[in-house]
Amino acid sequence: MLRIPRAIALGLLVAGCRTQDGLAGVVAGDAARGFELVRERGCTSCHALAGLAPEPAPRLEHVGARLTPAALEAALATGPRMPDCLAGLGKGERAMARSELTHFLASLGGPLAPEPASIDALTIERGRQLYHAVGCVACHAPFEAASTLERPLWDFTEAYEPAVAETHAPAAAPRDPRELRGIGARTTPGALARYLRDPLAFHPAGRMPSLALGAGEAADLAAYLCYEDALDEGAVLAPGPGLLLDYYEADFAGETADFDALAPVRSEVAASFFDGIARREEDFGFRFRGLLEIAAAGQYRFFTNSDDGSMLYVDGKLVVDNRGQHGMDEQEGELHLGPGRHAFELSYFEHFGGEGLEVSWAGPGFEKRALGFEGLSHLEARIVPAAGEPFVLDPELVERGRERYEALGCANCHTRCGEGSNPFVTLDPVRGCLARKPRGVAPRYRFAPGEREDLLAAVRAGTPPARTAAERLQAELARLDCGACHARDALSGPPDERRSYFQVAGGLDLGDEGRLPPSLERVGAKLKPGWFHAVLEQGGRARPYMKTRMPQFGAANVAELPELFAAVDARLRDEREPEFASEAVEAGKQLAGTKGLGCIQCHELAGHPSIGIPAVDLAKVHERIYPGWFRELLLDPVALKMNTRMPAFWVDGKSPVKDLYDADPVRQIDALWSYLALGSSMPLPYGLVPLEGEYEVEVYDTPVCVGVFMAGVSPRTIAVGLPERVHYAFDVQNSRLALAWRGRFLDVRGTWYARAGQLEKPAGEDVLEFPRGPLVAMLEHPDDPWPTEYSEQAGYRTLGRALDDARRPVFRYQVGHVVVSETVVPEVRPGRAVLHRRLHFQSPDLQSVRVDLLVAAGSRVQHEPVSGGSWVIAGEREVRVRIEPKGWRERVHVVVGVDGREELRLRGPVGVRTTVGNPILEEEPNQLEVEYSW
Repeated sequence: MLRIPRAIALGLLVAGCRTQDGLAGVVAGDAARGFELVRERGCTSCHALAGLAPEPAPRLEHVGARLTPAALEAALATGPRMPDCLAGLGKGERAMARSELTHFLASLGGPLAPEPASIDALTIERGRQLYHAVGCVACHAPFEAASTLERPLWDFTEAYEPAVAETHAPAAAPRDPRELRGIGARTTPGALARYLRDPLAFHPAGRMPSLALGAGEAADLAAYLCYEDALDEGAVLAPGPGLLLDYYEADFAGETADFDALAPVRSEVAASFFDGIARREEDFGFRFRGLLEIAAAGQYRFFTNSDDGSMLYVDGKLVVDNRGQHGMDEQEGELHLGPGRHAFELSYFEHFGGEGLEVSWAGPGFEKRALGFEGLSHLEARIVPAAGEPFVLDPELVERGRERYEALGCANCHTRCGEGSNPFVTLDPVRGCLARKPRGVAPRYRFAPGEREDLLAAVRAGTPPARTAAERLQAELARLDCGACHARDALSGPPDERRSYFQVAGGLDLGDEGRLPPSLERVGAKLKPGWFHAVLEQGGRARPYMKTRMPQFGAANVAELPELFAAVDARLRDEREPEFASEAVEAGKQLAGTKGLGCIQCHELAGHPSIGIPAVDLAKVHERIYPGWFRELLLDPVALKMNTRMPAFWVDGKSPVKDLYDADPVRQIDALWSYLALGSSMPLPYGLVPLEGEYEVEVYDTPVCVGVFMAGVSPRTIAVGLPERVHYAFDVQNSRLALAWRGRFLDVRGTWYARAGQLEKPAGEDVLEFPRGPLVAMLEHPDDPWPTEYSEQAGYRTLGRALDDARRPVFRYQVGHVVVSETVVPEVRPGRAVLHRRLHFQSPDLQSVRVDLLVAAGSRVQHEPVSGGSWVIAGEREVRVRIEPKGWRERVHVVVGVDGREELRLRGPVGVRTTVGNPILEEEPNQLEVEYSW
C-alpha cells in the first residue's frame, strides 16, 4: 500500500477543503439529499442544472387580491423555503425595500382590506364539520376533540360567551405554513374561499392540494376558519329572532337554483317567508337560514306550496323536494326530531309567471298549520378586523417595487419559474447563498442542521446521482407528505390522536378499514395504472362513503407515481386473466348473490346498494385492480388486509358453495372475476334489493320492454332492458335505434306518475347516442344529405314488433319495397357487453333493391378499417363499429353530413334478383350485422 507522508496528506486535505467550501475542515454531506433540497428550494430557478426542474413557487399574479398588505410584508422575511432576500441591505434601505415590495405586490389585484363580516351559525357549523372530516386535520391541527363534533355549535353554551381576548407576540421563527392562527389578519373569508376552491392555481407545487370543494363548501370552510381565528379576539355567536335571508337575482330557468354559485343582492333578517320581502317581478330567489325550536320529540311533517321551486332542509337533510318550474304546487316530507334547536334552511326561486311561497308543518299534538316565525331564530358571529390605518397604494412605491422585484430575482421563482442561466456547479460556497455568512445581496436561507452540508455535497457532485425507482418513490411520498394519511414502509399513516377524525358518512361502523385511508403496501401490485391515475388526477373514488377525500395534488406533481409504484411492486403483481366464458359468468352471478357467497350483502353492484353495510362497488373492481390481487384477497383476506371485515370463505380448501366447480375455490374465484369483468353490464344476481323508489324498473333473467316518454326521442319509444345490463331505446315512430347504455335500466316515474310531465333519461352510464334520422334510406346519389325522418322516405311504414326465442323484440318496418327486420342482441365480453344490430332485408316483389344505410356518425370517422374489420368513430366517446359479412365492408364510404359530422354509410343491393336467361333466383346479401363497442 502506498504511504503518503502525514504532512503532505494534511496539506492536501486543507487545500481541498478550502477550495470547495472555504472552511478548514472536512465537510460531510449527502449529495442525494442535497439534490432534493435543490429542487425543493428552487435553486435551479437561478442556477441551471440539466434534468432537475425546480419545485414551482407560489404564483403572485393576483396575490394582492388574496393576501392583505400586512401578510405580504410578513412573507418577505425568511421562511421554511423562502429566503430573506433583503438581509444584505442596510437597515434604512432594507425598510424601504420592504415597503416598495409590499406596495408592488399589494397592487397585483389589491390591496385586500379586511372588512367586518357577519357569519351565520349554519355556515360555521358546516365548515366546522368539513374541516374535521374531509382531511384537513391530517396536516393541520384540529380545533376540538372529535367527540364534540357530534353536537352542533348551538348546543354549547360557551359559544355565546365571549372568550378572553388573546394577544400573540410576533413569532421569532418563520410562520409554519400549517399554522392557521392569525389567518383572519392575512386574508378575508371571500379570498380564502377562492383559494380553497383551487389551491393549485395559486401554488402549483401541490403542497396545499385541492379537496374538490364545491363553491358552497369552500365558503363554509373559509368562514369557519376565520371564525375560529376571531374567537381569540372575543368573537361570539349572538342570537336573534327571525331567519337570515339572502336575496338573489338571476336567470332561474332550471329545476333548482344553485345559490352557492351566486352572490346575494342583499342580506337581511326576515320575519316572514314571502309577504313584505322586497323583490323584483321575475327571476328572483330567497334563501332562509336559521334554527327551528322543537319542544317535543316525535315525527314532524313539513309542507311547501310554491310557484316556482322550493327545497326545505332540516339538519342538513332534504325534507321537502318541490323543485321545478310549476304553478302553486304543494309537496311534503317528514322526519323524526328530538327536542331542542335544529338547523333550518329553505330555498325558493321564481322564474316567470305567478309567484308564491307558503310553509306549513304538523307534529305531535298539532295538525297541519302555517309554520310561524315565533319558533324560528338565528345565530351570527360578528368578525371585526383589528383597528389600524387603512393601506393606501403609493404609485411611486409600486413602480420602485416592480423594479426591485426584478432586480432581486424574485421573478425567477414566482413569475417565470424557469431554469436559471448561471450553472449550478459554479456556485461559490464562500460568497454565495450557501456560505455560512453570505455577503452582499446574496439571499439568506434558514437551513436546518445538515442541510447546508448536503447542498455543498450536491455542488461538488455536479450532477444528480441515478436513483432507483424505490428511491424516487420514497422521495415523492415524503415530499407530498403521503404518510399523513397512508402507511407504507416508513410511512406510518395518521397518528393515534388524529385517527378518530376519519369517519364514515351516515355514522356507519365499518371498522378502521372502512374509515381510514387505505394502506399503500403492495399498491403497485393491486391497482391498475388507469385507475391509479384517475384517483390521483381526476378525483376517482372507490369508497364514496368515506368522509375523508383524496387530495388532488395536480397531474404535474403526481403523474409519475403510478409507474413508480408499478415498478417497485412489479415482482408482486399477477396480471393473469382467467379464461373468459359465458358459463363462468353465470357461475359468478350465482356466487355474487345470496344463494352463493353473498357478496351483495356488503358490496354495491353497478349503483345498486348492498343489502347490508356499504362496501366498494363490484362493478368497478375489474377496472381498478389486478386479477392476481383479487385472487389473493379472496383466498386469504387477512394476509393482505390486517383487521379486514372481508370474511374467509374457504374452510379446509373447500367452498361453501358445493354445486359449482366441485367447490374448488380457485375456479370459483376465476368465475366470479369473469362475472365482475362485465362491469356495469353484469346481470343482476339473486337477492339484490331494488333501488329506492317505486318506479325503478329492474332487469333480471329476461328482457323487459317499457313504453316511455324519453328526452330527445319521439313519444312512441320503447325502452328495452336486457339481462346482460346493456339496454337501449328504440324510436318506434321513426324505426330507429336512438340510445344505448349500461348498468341500471330506467326510472319511469316521469312516465308512470307524471304522465309525460317529465321526460325520462337512462338510469345507467356510458350512454351512446345513435345518429338522428332513419337507418335505411333510398338516395339518388350516395353523397346526398341524409333524411332526418322516415316520413321523408316514400313508402315508409311501421309493421310492429315480435319477440325472438330469447324474448328480445324484433322491430319490423318497410321502406319502399324493402321490409326490414331489426333485432338488437347483446354479447358478453370481458370488461363490458357490446351490442349487435342484426338486420334482415326482404323484398316482397322478388326484386333487387339498392339501399343506403347510415350506421354511425361522429366528429371524425376513420376512413379505413382497423384490424378485425372495425371502423373507429370519434365523438363524445370513441365507438368501434364492425360490419359483417365481409361483402358489406367493401361497400362502406364516409360522407360529411350537413351538420359537419362525418357519417359512416353503406350502399348496396338487397332482396333477390332473377338471372337473365336462367329461371334460378339468386339471393343478394339480405343479412347485415353491425356491432357497436364503446
